[in-house]
This record gives sequence, C-alpha cells and structure tokens, in this order.
Amino acid sequence: MNDEYARQWMLKAKSDLKIAEDELKTENPATDAVCFHCQQVVEKAFKAFLSFHGIAFEKVHDLEYLRNLCLQKDASFSTLDTGDLSSYAVTIRYPDDIYFPPVDEASDALKIARLINAFVAEKINLNLS
Repeated sequence: MNDEYARQWMLKAKSDLKIAEDELKTENPATDAVCFHCQQVVEKAFKAFLSFHGIAFEKVHDLEYLRNLCLQKDASFSTLDTGDLSSYAVTIRYPDDIYFPPVDEASDALKIARLINAFVAEKINLNLS
C-alpha cells in the first residue's frame, strides 16, 4: 500500500472536482471543460484506489480499464457506471471533433464524478486535509 501516493491522487481529484463545480455555477459555463475535469476526477480517484492497494496501471485515460483493475481488488466497483466520461478525456479537448456538451450533460457528468469520488474516498479513507 502507498497511502501518500493515493492521497496525492485524491487531492488532485478534489482539485478537478472543485474546478468542475465552480465552472458549472457560472452564467455561461465552459461545459467542455466541466466534462473534462469530471473525467479527470474519476480517473484520479481510480488511480488513487489502485495506488493505495499497490496495483500497477498503465498511463491511460480509459476509465473502464481502470475500473476493471479496481474490480480485481473490490467487486463493488461493478456497481459504478462511468457513463460517457472516458470520451471527455482526449477528444473533447481538440478542435477536430469540436463538441460543447449541453449544461444538462455537464451536470450529469458532475453527478457521476461526485458519486465515484465519494465512493473511492470511502474505500480508502485517507485524510485529505
């Protein structure tokens, strides 16, 4: 187990969550950025869980890959649905396939990010202060 490395991942996830929450509260939110940061929350939370348990992972943004690794340690990860979050990791950031999600889609992404972040935080129970 590497509590400190896991703690650092969760602190980064907390930061991404704050950015997504704060941006979504603005009058005309940058929904692409909100969705990107929601994806990052989940990615970092999964990586925190894996780090906490000493499970090696590739440097990827694929949430299903990471969730499946988490499943090897804890079957309750099967209850988590990452929705379309993986698609916000890379493609939404480049102008080739420009897409600005509607606010309701960004709100849904934020709900998923909050839920999974809280789920992982409870699993590894680290002090983030």
